[in-house]
Amino acid sequence: MIKKDNIRKMLYSNKLTKNVMLYRSYLINEKEKRQNIYNNCYLPLKKKLSEDKNSVLLLFTPEYPNLGDHVITLAEKKILDDLKIGYIEVTHSQVWKLSEINKINLFNGRNIIINGGGFLGTIWPKSENTVREIINKCPESRIIIFPQTIYYDNTELGKKEFKKAVKIYNKKHNVRVFVREHISYERVSGKIENVILVPDIVMYLNETNWEIKRQGCLLLLRDDIEKTLREDEKNKILYFVQKTFGNDVIQSDMVLKNNFPVENRDVEIEKKIHQLKSSQLVITDRLHGMILAAITGTPCIVIDSKSPKMKGCYEWLKHLDYIQFSECIDDIQSKYELIPKERHYYDNIDIMSKFTELKEALLEMKQI
Repeated sequence: MIKKDNIRKMLYSNKLTKNVMLYRSYLINEKEKRQNIYNNCYLPLKKKLSEDKNSVLLLFTPEYPNLGDHVITLAEKKILDDLKIGYIEVTHSQVWKLSEINKINLFNGRNIIINGGGFLGTIWPKSENTVREIINKCPESRIIIFPQTIYYDNTELGKKEFKKAVKIYNKKHNVRVFVREHISYERVSGKIENVILVPDIVMYLNETNWEIKRQGCLLLLRDDIEKTLREDEKNKILYFVQKTFGNDVIQSDMVLKNNFPVENRDVEIEKKIHQLKSSQLVITDRLHGMILAAITGTPCIVIDSKSPKMKGCYEWLKHLDYIQFSECIDDIQSKYELIPKERHYYDNIDIMSKFTELKEALLEMKQI
């Protein structure tokens, strides 16, 4: 043992041999990692798919803490259940693992649905690139991308990446891209084939319930790198809600502290929905804070986050008088006064009709 330690010290004392040893160690670790993915991810998925050859594949679902993305998946599963379409869920981490070992072609030939959200474009390049990989490596699959926000930076890199995306998306004529607001639609319509405008899929849900006693105000404000509220603006909001509701104010968010498995999804979403149903007012700069308020009949003041997805998706909900959109913090008091002091119910009759093309695309998959 002493001799081995001495040899190791001697090797590491030389810069060249040290680098060789480190690289060798890296290769061994990578080999073990790939083998682990093969044994614990690829083989179980391959077995599951071979045992169920008719279900569609719902890819890229979350395991991370953003409840908004989990609610998206919940709504997707609801519409699939309503249409009696069987599905196998494959999470984003499973998809990334298969990509690491070059096994995305496991999905080739299967009907594929890619989870909705806002990860297409240059903001989340790893996700965008993985979707491109799925399209490239599954040429025999029919692919539906659930309602997305698509954003490419107005830079040379952004323009270059958009051209790449257009080429890949148009390479196959059996990819349908659903977008959830006009800004994304106008950005890609006429460039990417088979682009269809529909509401955010969470608007498909209806969770109105006035049996629960409502009291106080719930703040669902961003506290991450995407937040746009300045501290002085946040203080103005706090001043208003404390003046109006006293100490009956809860400061929360749509993001939990830790990742959680898909098995806990329904429980965690139900906790958040109950929190909204128990509130007299919600103030939020979160997209799905706004949408959850809408579908639960909860009065809400939406703070413009300067993100196109916020105002774009509000267009679907602007007929609801209990959802007020504020472009200026100083307008919060007046926006609150505009909300009728009565029970509100989510009127989604018109919105449900907007999902017709999405339903038809899904049913086409079922018939194959």
